[in-house]
Amino acid sequence: MKKIAAFIFTLGLSASYAMAATNNCYVCEEELTECKMIYGDSSPFCSHNYQACLKTCG
Repeated sequence: MKKIAAFIFTLGLSASYAMAATNNCYVCEEELTECKMIYGDSSPFCSHNYQACLKTCG
């Protein structure tokens, strides 16, 4: 069940990243905060997605 939730969450993040490409990187910060609330502060999943977001928004 966790893998399914992570997959769905990742799909949502991907959509957010696509929108962030035309905006500033503030969306990345919002997504990171939301991810940490779901998966915990030390989640490598959140860090990886945050780094991917920064690459697309910058």
